[in-house]
Amino acid sequence: MLLKPGKWARLSALAMVCVSLGVTAFAAQVTPPDVATTSADHEVSVSPAVLAGYVGFYRFGPYSVMTVKLDGSQLSMQLTGQGFFPIYPSSTNGFFAKVANVHLNFVLDAQGQPTAMAFSQNGKHINAPRIDAAAAQGIVNALQARVRAQQPYPDSEQVLKIVLSPSSDSPRLSPPLAQARRNQKAAIDAFAAKLGPVTSQAFIGVTPQGWDKYLVRHENGTEEVLFVLDSDGTIVGALRRP
Repeated sequence: MLLKPGKWARLSALAMVCVSLGVTAFAAQVTPPDVATTSADHEVSVSPAVLAGYVGFYRFGPYSVMTVKLDGSQLSMQLTGQGFFPIYPSSTNGFFAKVANVHLNFVLDAQGQPTAMAFSQNGKHINAPRIDAAAAQGIVNALQARVRAQQPYPDSEQVLKIVLSPSSDSPRLSPPLAQARRNQKAAIDAFAAKLGPVTSQAFIGVTPQGWDKYLVRHENGTEEVLFVLDSDGTIVGALRRP
C-alpha cells in the first residue's frame, strides 16, 4: 500500500522515507549512496554465494530494522512491520526493486563483507549499519514494549515544542533532520502561518512504528504531529500533517 499524503503533509514531512510496499516511516543518518552502482535498473547475474553474504539485519532507525533473506537465488528484504519484497542485482553489490523506486548498495569492507546498506528511494537516502541478530531483536523488543505501554517520551512535550518551532538550530535535532527543516523552511512556515497560533495540544498515543503522536489545535485548524527519538534523545524523525 502506497502512502499518499496530502499536499501539506508532503511539504512538511521531515527527513522520512516511506517504502512503497507499506506505510512504515523511518529515519536514520542520511548519506547519498554510490550513484554509479544504483542508477541503472538492468538486472545482472550474481552468484548465490555472493548474495548469501548480504543476508542479515540493518538498522534503519530507533525502532526499524531491514531484514535481508535469500531464497535460492532470490534476495528479498523486509522493513519492520511490513512484508518481504524481492530486490534484483544491478551489480555485485547494487540492487533495485521492480515494484518501487528503490535502489540500494551494500557497503563492503576491505574483506568484502557488508558493513551497511545505503538505501535510496525518491531522493531520500538512508545509511543503515549492519547489526547482529541480537541487536535486531532488541530493537523489535523495544518497539513492542513502547507500543504496549502507550506512554510518551519523558520529555515529549518539550520535543513537541522543538518540532513546532520555526528554528532548525536546536541541538536535539539530528543533522539530517535539521538540514531537511532548513531545506523545507518556506513550506513549513507557510503551513504554520495557514494554521495560526497553537491553542491546545493533546497526546494521542504511540504509533505502531514507535512515534509519539499529538493532536495540535490552532486558531485556524488542527494538525497531527509525530516524532521519534534515538536512544540518546536526538530527534531523528518528525512529521506534521493536517
